[in-house]
Amino acid sequence: AAAAAEPPARPRPRVETFRCVASGRNVLEGLALHRDVVTPAEEAELIAFVRGECARGRAGDLKKPTYLRAKGERSRGNARESLMYGGFFDFNRARPGKRGIVPPLPPPITRLVDKLVGDGLLPEAARPDSCIVNQYGAGDCIPPHTDHASYARPISTLSLLGEEPMLLGTKFRNLRPCAWAPVVLPAARNASPSE
Repeated sequence: AAAAAEPPARPRPRVETFRCVASGRNVLEGLALHRDVVTPAEEAELIAFVRGECARGRAGDLKKPTYLRAKGERSRGNARESLMYGGFFDFNRARPGKRGIVPPLPPPITRLVDKLVGDGLLPEAARPDSCIVNQYGAGDCIPPHTDHASYARPISTLSLLGEEPMLLGTKFRNLRPCAWAPVVLPAARNASPSE
């Protein structure tokens, strides 16, 4: 007997939006997941660029703070290599640093920005003028954080070489290196007149 053919896989939507209502407000308003925003050729160009720039940084051809590499016990699970263009972010102080001490956006990043704006994924009025590129090794991750208020919204993230989960919230507890869980507070009880 012939086996029944499986139904074709349902394609994932190109854009997903999210909703989480707290105190009558959608706290995820504006959060969108865009899939497949770069072609395989564009992804290959970006990966080659990042790998090349990180190699230049390791060789000493890119100076701090354009190239930074996390080291030491404090970096366990977060031993990323970072490239900064257009603006410097001071990881130690968790805030933007001085302008003009890192190079402007390089051509591959400028082409990416042009594409994202041209495809309507980023508004022209919010065209990025700076970026941080993080390259992570196996087992490394980015810890929970809030992007500094001085950065204009929207904040955009692009993952290459695969998908990565994002945990959203305001308070987290550490489970183990590179694993967190949201802290969920118990719901407030309504006090009754007899209490």
